[in-house]
Amino acid sequence: MSSLSLTNLNGSNPTISEVLDRLNNQASPHEPYERDEYRLAVQAPANLGIVPCQPVITSIGPTAPEDTGRFKPVYAAWVTDISDVGLGMLVDRDPSEHESLWIDLSSLVNQPLLVPIRMVYCTRLLSRTFRVGALFR
Repeated sequence: MSSLSLTNLNGSNPTISEVLDRLNNQASPHEPYERDEYRLAVQAPANLGIVPCQPVITSIGPTAPEDTGRFKPVYAAWVTDISDVGLGMLVDRDPSEHESLWIDLSSLVNQPLLVPIRMVYCTRLLSRTFRVGALFR
């Protein structure tokens, strides 16, 4: 999938709805199951991470004091579907240890796009593959 370049009329970062509108022309819809919202099938890399308010210990080591307030990638992810309210992805480790996660969707729009998420489920598929569902906060 090619990257998209999106800018709002006021020059700010795009909203999730604007990203979905652009992706709608390039992706095929998922058949809904137990969901009311329309989902788009996508194949895109992403990073899951944290934005620490203070130095913290993560699964890849401690954050430095100068990282406070900055996005710190913690997990590599592969986004498989997206909707107005959330997304589905594959990761190689269980991200359940983090209460407050952010996802970097810049690979979808070719510009910075950090979105806070809340995990709603995490299912082990293989020894190093987890299916994660998350809602945008």
